[in-house]
Amino acid sequence: MTSRALGTGVVLAVTLAAAVVALPAAALPAPAPDPHGPRADFNGDGYPDLAFAAPGATVKGFKGAGYVGVAYGSRNGIKDSAKRVFTQASAGVPGTPEAGDAFGGAVASADLDQDGYADLVVGSPGEKIGAAAAGGGVTVLWGGPGGLAGGATLLTGEEYA
Repeated sequence: MTSRALGTGVVLAVTLAAAVVALPAAALPAPAPDPHGPRADFNGDGYPDLAFAAPGATVKGFKGAGYVGVAYGSRNGIKDSAKRVFTQASAGVPGTPEAGDAFGGAVASADLDQDGYADLVVGSPGEKIGAAAAGGGVTVLWGGPGGLAGGATLLTGEEYA
């Protein structure tokens, strides 16, 4: 009887192990949310950085052109001395500032290119598309070892008649 009990125990152990391995990801418990909210690390130093926006700001004389910025974190918290501001007139950022663009009208962060650095996604709801309409646009500023730099246009609205 001992060999039969041992055999049954082995079969149960293998069945349980196979069931655990085969569980879909949705069945696994989700990680607990960070009590401090989502954190973005644009320069990869291990400290959260703070993105901010002023979509109604005047840039190069264009009212409401808008800007976004980042204040980099440190062991002692956010360093105001390490902040940078980005507009559509900044090197590497696509587009040009125009009145009413509202660059920074929405911001979000994610590691879009999966390089280990958070990227900043910037909405411009008033971005002009073509000669007549404000169709909106979405731009990404890429994170990297030196922080945010350069960018690319992700989406633009369409001009409608």
